[in-house]
Formats: sequence, structure tokens, C-alpha cells
Amino acid sequence: MCGIFCFLTRNPTQPDESKLTERTKCLLHNRGPDLQLEHQVECNNFVGQFSGFVLWQQGTTATTQPMVKDDHVFLFNGDVYSSGSLIPKLPTQSDTDWLFGKIIECIDEPSFFDLMKEIRGPYSFIYFNGKTKRLYFARDSLGRQTLLIGSHQNSIYITSVASKEFGVHSFMEVPPIGIFCLKFGENDFHIGLNTWQDMSVSDHFADQMKSVEELLGCRISLEGNLEPSWMTIVDNQSVDFSFKCLLDDYNDKTPLEILTQVSNIKEISSGCDELIRLLTRSVKQRVQATPSLCKNCIKVKISGDSNQLVCCNHPKIGILFSGGIDCTIIALLADRFIDKTEDIDLINVSFEKIIREPKQKVGNINYETPDRLTSRQTLNELMELCPERKWNLIEVDATRSELKDALAERISDLCYPLNSVLDESLGAALWFAASSKGKVNSVNYESPCRVLLIGSGADELFGGYTRHRNAFTRSINSDSWTNLDNELSLDWTRLPSRNLARDDRIIGDHSVTARSPYVEESVAFFVRNLKSHQKCFHRLPEGIGDKLLLRLCGFRMGLRNVCWLKKRALQFGSRVADRKQNAKDISEALR
Repeated sequence: MCGIFCFLTRNPTQPDESKLTERTKCLLHNRGPDLQLEHQVECNNFVGQFSGFVLWQQGTTATTQPMVKDDHVFLFNGDVYSSGSLIPKLPTQSDTDWLFGKIIECIDEPSFFDLMKEIRGPYSFIYFNGKTKRLYFARDSLGRQTLLIGSHQNSIYITSVASKEFGVHSFMEVPPIGIFCLKFGENDFHIGLNTWQDMSVSDHFADQMKSVEELLGCRISLEGNLEPSWMTIVDNQSVDFSFKCLLDDYNDKTPLEILTQVSNIKEISSGCDELIRLLTRSVKQRVQATPSLCKNCIKVKISGDSNQLVCCNHPKIGILFSGGIDCTIIALLADRFIDKTEDIDLINVSFEKIIREPKQKVGNINYETPDRLTSRQTLNELMELCPERKWNLIEVDATRSELKDALAERISDLCYPLNSVLDESLGAALWFAASSKGKVNSVNYESPCRVLLIGSGADELFGGYTRHRNAFTRSINSDSWTNLDNELSLDWTRLPSRNLARDDRIIGDHSVTARSPYVEESVAFFVRNLKSHQKCFHRLPEGIGDKLLLRLCGFRMGLRNVCWLKKRALQFGSRVADRKQNAKDISEALR
């Protein structure tokens, strides 16, 4: 992971030493505390400053950013897990170093675009080609990594995170709709866009492009469509099961009986096995692509001799853990690829109960939230299935006073430019959870993990929200299930702008990398090419029919009680949110 920052100004006499920029760089330093570097270039009447803040995650040695060679400057925030038809990088090589080498080899702009089409993994990047006087920037086509663009006092900022003191209309998240290109003239610039997919697929894409135009005050020209092969929606004939075959009356059956009966259907079990195979590979990549050192031991490695042998058997992988089906499947799969001598940290967060009446006595603060109880229950299942593993359930407790201070001092900047009540509650829950400071068996504990696995995307892929059940109900007499199809497609389209970039900023503030196994190219391709009635079946009770395919995968992996737990939103399961607030309203704390 990396904090990347690019500042472009038309006035070379005004370097970016403003308080606003310095505050932003403090936020960036938390994302990348291991190495920092700056580099400045001049292009016509523009001055560009590039800054990199590195959290070392791949390769045998840390790589400083920005990477500079001749007229090329490169900043990269992310992970390369595979590279299509290209010669793969060696495990000992930094992904940034490998990708920069490939970019320099590109003979022209089309070959650069062909290269980026092949890259699989979460990333955002900024690349300046001094020969052609062009600056490229983008988020990957799934929008998993943060990147903001801002216009302030006639200057342009492209950065992983920014301070909200820039102002409400100064910044926006770079839409993950393609690779943007700033083409510098003598006194101005033009912007081109090569899209990841056909912009006509969704009005949401066109609205996002228009927002960038309004922010920068210029038109964007559409120049080409890069669409990677895995993004294509096809008629998946290789998967021939359907939950529509479940016509029996299940009202008198227990959840165990229902899942047992359904999992014994050959075609359905084959579909589950294929999904488990894809998820297994995704988790394996995200677990293994990191140095075998924890937060503390890696400091010793970086500060000393780079060839020094540092032995570390501390936990390196943590999982944000509510006890639900999404994160529990991730935990089971992670267990397969982490040495049994190492602990795995499961991190659960709870908040102090809201006290409404001034006369109400506080007494002992009770942190026994729904997610806390579920996490303990599911821990017992994990211990039974993986008896050789030591699982550390870290119970993170936050008071309302701590929440108020954190919102004012850190979380409001990290959520920026998002500012809804929902952003506040989810951002706060993730920030305290990612701190990984709590208690294990009532003993104070702070996790040294540098990677946190999260279950983002599972609800959007498998129909886990109440609105999906409502959409299904509206389509119950239609064979096309059009309403549910549309709702799932819309949720997937909005996922990058509603969740992923914000969550990356929030979690990265604790110098850890968030990785989302469900939001992975092959997994997304497989699930999105399934029909709605192959992902969920809301005629079955809540807690079974929603995310039915995923629940069946967990069932086939040996899980039981967790397979029929009802979906519970993080903001309510952790008790951070006030149910009386409207999630779409502007948050006073983030205003």
C-alpha cells in the first residue's frame, strides 16, 4: 500500500507548502510510514510535485516512490496479483518496480493501455510521461483503492487522501471508469479518457464523468474503450443450476434441514465448489503477497541492514470479524495458507450504548452488542474446524467520548469528500476496528498485523441486503426477475463510490492494508455472470435465502450455525449508529 500525492500548479513561484497540503501529507504518512520521497518536474508553464509514502507489502526489499527514470515518474498504490499474458513478476520483486519497468518498455500510448488492461489486482496510480507531456491517473476497474482529485486556488491535486479543510466542493473521488490523461499545452491542459467499459451501460458512469468536468472546468473527450475480458457479461452456460427448482414448502423445515437438502443437489454443489475454488485462490493471493514480518519486526528490518535476517512468528494477517458468513468463510480459507505456528487475529468492534435521557444512569458500560455475541459464537465453530490454529478474538471497545474525538481529529478527514450519516457510522466502525487495539480474553492486546482481510462486496454480489429481498418480492410472479437483476447490477456499479475507496482511506490510516477477497476479478466475473436465481432465493427465510449460494459454500466447508445467521449491518451490529438518523442525511461530524 502507498499514499500517493501529485500537485500541479500554473504558478511555479507558489510551491505547495500551504497548511492544507501539510495536513494532507500527515494523513498520507500514516498510510505509508516506511519510506517517503518527493520529486519535482516542470512541464511548459506547470510545475508538478510527486510524493510517495510507502507501506512495504511486496518484494524482498522496500521500494521507494515515486519511481523516476529519464522523463518517467510513477506512483503506484496497490497490489499486482496477476498480469494476464505478460511474463509474471518474481515473488522477490516489488510489484511497483516490476510494473514501472513494463511501462517504460511501452513504445507508445496504445501499448501502455494494453499493459494496464492485463493487470489484475487493486490499484490506483499516477504516471507522468515527460516526453509526451502527459499525466495519466486511474483507479482499477473495480475501484478498490482510493484516489481523489481536487481543484483548489487554480491548482490540481491528485491524492490518496485529503483534508476536509480544502472545502466541500474542492475534491471528489476519481471515478473508476477508465484511465484519465491530462495533456499539457503551453498555458492550459486537455483531458482524455479511455474507459474500462462502455459508458452507456449505466447513467452512473456518465454522471461521474460530468462531475469531473465540473470540478476541473473543462470537457473530457472519450478516446477509447479498454474493457478487460473479465468484465464482460456473458450467458454462462457452464453453470446450469438454478434455485428456482426449490419449489417445495420449506416452512416446516429447520435451517439445517434446508441447507442439507439443497446442498445435496448435484448441480448446485458443483456451482458451490467452483465458487469455493475461486475464493480460495483470491484469499491465497491476498495472504501470501506480503513480507513475512509483522508491524514491529518490519521496523527492525527497514531501519537496519536490508540483508539482515529477522525471524518473526507474530500474527501478520487479521480479519475484520462480525461472526457473519462473509468474514467466516474468509477466515476458514486464510487458515489453509498461514503457517499453523502463527496466530490469526479476528477483530470485532463494539460501541458504548447511546444514552438519550440526561437523568439516565450510565453505570457499567455494556459492550455486549449483537456482533460481539455473534463473533464469540462463530469463534467456537472456527476452533472446532481448525483445532491446530490459535485464533485471537480482539474485542475493540469504543466510548462515545472516544468516538467524538476520533471523528473530529481523524475520521472526518479520512471520509472526505464523502459526508453522509452512513459514511460517518461505517467510517467510525472501520477506523476503530482497524486500530486493532482491544482485549483478548480480557487481556490488553494490540494486533501487529499489516494486512486486514474484509468481506466487502459479498452482499452486493450475492443479494444480501433487505432491498434485494424487496426487489425480489416485486418480481415474484415474473420469470425474468427483472427488479432483482436491476437492483444487484446497480449495487455493484455503485460499490466503488459508496464503500471501497472510503474504506481504503479509513483502514489505511492505521498503516495496514485492507484486502477484499470477494472483490476480485475472477470471483466477480463468475458471480456476475450468474443469474439472480443462482445467487439468492428470497422465497426461503431471511438468513437462508439471502446470499444462499455463499451460505451453501460455507455449509460445504463445514460451517453450521453461522450459515443461517441473518444479515446485520455493521453500523447496527456494532451499535455505532443511531437508528433514528437518516443514513442519507449530511453528517454534522463530517460537515
